[in-house]
Amino acid sequence: MRELGAVRRRHPWLATGTVSDVDVSGDLLRYRVSSGDQVLEVRVNRGPEPGGGAVPVPAHGWVVSPPAP
Repeated sequence: MRELGAVRRRHPWLATGTVSDVDVSGDLLRYRVSSGDQVLEVRVNRGPEPGGGAVPVPAHGWVVSPPAP
């Protein structure tokens, strides 16, 4: 949870950003949060195996990054 708090402190606009491009595929959830020209992509893996394609997500983990090309 500390890591999520650190992401929020580095990007305070996340609190008021707009969620879009929600995609669920099996155990993987992906969505974007944007505010103006700032965009981050959130990927959550609920499964027991790593996944995520272009942006690897550990098993039972999450990744916050700029949008994948």
